[in-house]
Amino acid sequence: MSKNSNVVVLMNHHDSFRRRRIGYMEISSYSMLLMSLYFYYNIYIHNDGLSVEGSELQPSTTLSANPSSSPISNYNIADFLLDVGMVFGPTIGYIDQIRIMIRDKTSNGFSRLSCLILLSSSLLRVYFWYLKQFSIVMLFQSLVMIVCQSILLFVAVHYGKEEKKAEEKNANRDTSNLLVEPENPNDFTYLIKIDRNRFLEEFWQWDEPAYYVWTVLFFMMCVGVISLFFYPIFPVAYTELLGLLSVMIEASLAIPQVFTNFKRGSVEGLSLILVATFVIGDTLKTAYFVAKQLPYQFVICGAFQLFVDMIMVIQIIYYNLISSRNNMIELSSNESHHEVSESSAIISEATTSDHEEDETDLEQGASDKVVGTSNETKGESEINASPQSIELKSADN
Repeated sequence: MSKNSNVVVLMNHHDSFRRRRIGYMEISSYSMLLMSLYFYYNIYIHNDGLSVEGSELQPSTTLSANPSSSPISNYNIADFLLDVGMVFGPTIGYIDQIRIMIRDKTSNGFSRLSCLILLSSSLLRVYFWYLKQFSIVMLFQSLVMIVCQSILLFVAVHYGKEEKKAEEKNANRDTSNLLVEPENPNDFTYLIKIDRNRFLEEFWQWDEPAYYVWTVLFFMMCVGVISLFFYPIFPVAYTELLGLLSVMIEASLAIPQVFTNFKRGSVEGLSLILVATFVIGDTLKTAYFVAKQLPYQFVICGAFQLFVDMIMVIQIIYYNLISSRNNMIELSSNESHHEVSESSAIISEATTSDHEEDETDLEQGASDKVVGTSNETKGESEINASPQSIELKSADN
């Protein structure tokens, strides 16, 4: 009984420490948010634009990256549809993923790391757009992707939590081994170690949505504080580096799948339609970046994504060829085994038939021998009976 009470007390201390840590994260996030707002106010409003120590960076105020070649007057329905496709097209697959998870009430098979990659990439792109002011279509695309990934993440967390509760209920695990009773009851430093270990081991796999919210806010505030220190010193270099970092993070989205295929030595379970969508979408996206003369970071991102897509296509072709060859070898082996089995069966049947014929001949020979013996016995009896009959006939006469 005392052991259970100690476990309850330790778990309560752990929960209180977790709540305090979340409170500290809130305070630090709000503080960095105020610092970031102060930074943007000084740079963009108080200094009238992007003027930083004699370096003049005038933001664009048009909807296009090249206003001379694509003015508003020439903005037709085709351009509008193309821009709408660029904004909402990348989210179609993830919206379908949300629908599937809600329908099946499970998040199995979905990796939350994809949400981490796209959220961080989209947030960095928002900063990049704010500092460089290129096509506003890319800003809308980033904002829509942030909303989509947030919804997808919360749906995955909800159903993941339900699955974990069901597993724990079925397993009926004893939670006493999760916490170690300290030697000093007044020493709570072990809680920090336990919580830190859980935080690192379960990073981005938490069951509490608050962890994700404050992690994202903390990331945003960190980028804001870093911008506060480095942007005034290296405005152009920092802006270009921020944009390159954002697109390279997004470009790494398919790399885990490539390593997974290589590790498994198979592409079984990988949707060919999904890979085809990647290839077509990345091709059109790269062409859009070039046509709209967007910053070179986007072109590099599109080219790298196409490179990764081509690796996946090569893997699909290679592993399918290996699988087909193995299937052919197995099929030919099965056919050979089947032919050998049929030949063995035919030989066995022939041997059995010959054996039966031999037995029949032996039985027939034995029968003939018995008949011959009986005939000989009958002949001998007739021969023996002949003198007696002659004597009887003589006596009668």
